[in-house]
Amino acid sequence: MGMRADQLVGLNKWARDLVRGCGTPHFTGKYDRVRAAMFGSHKTETFVLPRLEPCVRREPSGKGDYGAFDPSPLMKYTLRNGRVLYELVQAEPWSSGPVTFLALADEIGCWLTKSLWADAEIEANT
Repeated sequence: MGMRADQLVGLNKWARDLVRGCGTPHFTGKYDRVRAAMFGSHKTETFVLPRLEPCVRREPSGKGDYGAFDPSPLMKYTLRNGRVLYELVQAEPWSSGPVTFLALADEIGCWLTKSLWADAEIEANT
């Protein structure tokens, strides 16, 4: 009997770059007060730090899982401008287990065309 395993190809390069974001967190205009112990002195200091948020927030979408043997949640991405994108399974051909190709869709379920894998790419990776 052969080995079976989930194989995640994931998002294409365009989609990965989009959800990776700018890489630089942005200032929200709010501040947090942080209390820290000063090592060795038994004193605490209070610092005021700017509250930063990532360019893209990533969290489980609740729209299901992918993979047959080791299920993982599909993700939800909230961009800085408020736009919400979801990972969805575009294709899942079988090759000693599911080979999962993900793409991005908007809030109403319409695919982002640039995030779709071409049929030739799917065939080449299975």
